[in-house]
Amino acid sequence: MRRHRTTLLFALVFLAVILPCAAWYALGLRSATREAAQHVDLVKLRVEQTASRLAERVATRLEALRSAESRRPAHHYRAEYIDPASQCDCAVTRPSLLAAGASDDLILSYFEMAPDGRVALPGDPGQADVPNSCWELRDHLESDYRDYFELVSARRTAHPLPGVAQAAAIWSDGARQERVIRVEPLRWVEIEFGGSPVLTAVRHCEEASGQYLQGFFIDGVTVQRLFHDSRFPAELIHGTWAGRGDDEIGSAPVPIEGLNWIVRVDASEAVRLASLTGDQSIARFHRTFGFVGGATLLVACAVVLLLWHTDRVSHERARFAASAAHELKTPLAGLRLYSDMLAKGLGDAEKSAEYASHISSEADRLGRVVTNVLNYSQIERDGLRLSPQRADLAGAVRECAAKIQPALEAAGAKLRLRLEGAAPALFDRDALFQILQNLIDNAEKYSRDSDDRTIDVLVEDADRTVALSVIDHGPGIVPSERRRMFGAFQRGERETPEGLGLGLMLVRNLVRAQSGRIRYGDAPGGGAMFTVEFPK
Repeated sequence: MRRHRTTLLFALVFLAVILPCAAWYALGLRSATREAAQHVDLVKLRVEQTASRLAERVATRLEALRSAESRRPAHHYRAEYIDPASQCDCAVTRPSLLAAGASDDLILSYFEMAPDGRVALPGDPGQADVPNSCWELRDHLESDYRDYFELVSARRTAHPLPGVAQAAAIWSDGARQERVIRVEPLRWVEIEFGGSPVLTAVRHCEEASGQYLQGFFIDGVTVQRLFHDSRFPAELIHGTWAGRGDDEIGSAPVPIEGLNWIVRVDASEAVRLASLTGDQSIARFHRTFGFVGGATLLVACAVVLLLWHTDRVSHERARFAASAAHELKTPLAGLRLYSDMLAKGLGDAEKSAEYASHISSEADRLGRVVTNVLNYSQIERDGLRLSPQRADLAGAVRECAAKIQPALEAAGAKLRLRLEGAAPALFDRDALFQILQNLIDNAEKYSRDSDDRTIDVLVEDADRTVALSVIDHGPGIVPSERRRMFGAFQRGERETPEGLGLGLMLVRNLVRAQSGRIRYGDAPGGGAMFTVEFPK
């Protein structure tokens, strides 16, 4: 019944701790995981916003440049041109305003393609500060000029733009004549060069001598400088935008019609750091849960153990009370019986001495019970206080055995002493008597079913100690009981109706109070052997 009660108590405490902890773990882990995911999503959102902002910046910058350059007069693209604003009656030629370099740092170089496919740059390699790549682009345009005329024509057809008329002056036969050039706004195209597209602004100019293409190349390196203040690494790449998705995190199309350019923001490091932060948050929750949950479980186990111990002590004390009542009742009944017989003159008068002997024996038994109970009470209250003296242990054992032997022989057991010579040791005589009495009483009690009921008492002198051994020929103590045999209220599986379960506990405390120690071993040939070592 007590075991079932303890099991039920443990189950209730277990449920009271495990269920809330499990709920906390599930909710806490879900919250930590959600927080980690939100942190990553926030970083992705910032990356997307950065990509969109940079793409819009590129588009705004390019469109502003295209709009401004569309207003540039066509004759600016010529290495030299006749100034139409000159008031002189003669032809005044001026060098191109573009020969000194581009007016905007985004422009790599200007160019003009004649109807016959020749491409001119405003200046020449010896005079203009034009990168070699521009001359290579010029040669590339000249080699495929028909393709580019067709490209621009296709774009004009797909996206027609209104042209404007520009005035120009020419000299023919020594006279000044005005002419009109029809110029369309610049439009964006992509020119394949060296395996990569080059962003190019180009316009169609129509004049009497034919159709020209004018425009400029965009410097990709300078475009990258537009991203200097970005929190994340970014680049402008050519490609078709596939829409937003896990594979397109941190990319946004440049919002210019007809162009396939994308601003791509490298989000890998930012997402990795965000994921690492989220993992750290989850790990921090696991550590907190492990610490708090472990502490709670330990407290719960401590509560269960405390309640179990309290229940066990209560049960053992109840059993002790029953045993004490029995141990006191039996000698008291004997005392009353024999004292009544003597008082009333009952029985054989010749057995009066025997009756008196029984009274003395029962009184001794009663005294042992009372002494054990008093000693236990003292141990529980403030411990034993003894006064060990240096004396002959063998002689003291002989004296104690003489007092114990009559009652032992009356119980059918035999005491055999094996004492060496004088064995001086530190011990308390009264405590020694209680130790011997409890060990011998224990040996007699648990060897009653043995054929050999001899109890051996040995005293052996060692280097630093003197050993006192009590050996019986009973069944001994099973291994499962040895760990707790020196505890209070402990009685073996082979219990007899007698005993309080205090004997071995009192022996151990009496021995320790004298700075000694006690150990148990199996006796040779079977039985129990208790050895007490006293310091010299």
